[in-house]
Amino acid sequence: MISPELEAVRKYLRSQMNDLADYLASKKARNMEDYCYTCGVIRGCAEAESYVLDLDKKLEEAQSE
Repeated sequence: MISPELEAVRKYLRSQMNDLADYLASKKARNMEDYCYTCGVIRGCAEAESYVLDLDKKLEEAQSE
């Protein structure tokens, strides 16, 4: 089970991704640069969320040893 601290980070990252996806879906990107930048931020948040989940898994495995 994910720790409360890691869950808070994961939820923040997921919220940022959702907000940015909504921004793109509503066609608010001013230009191609803005669109590409926003896509990059979403990708970064997704990778960070993946790292958080991997860290949680490793912590659980270390505790069970």
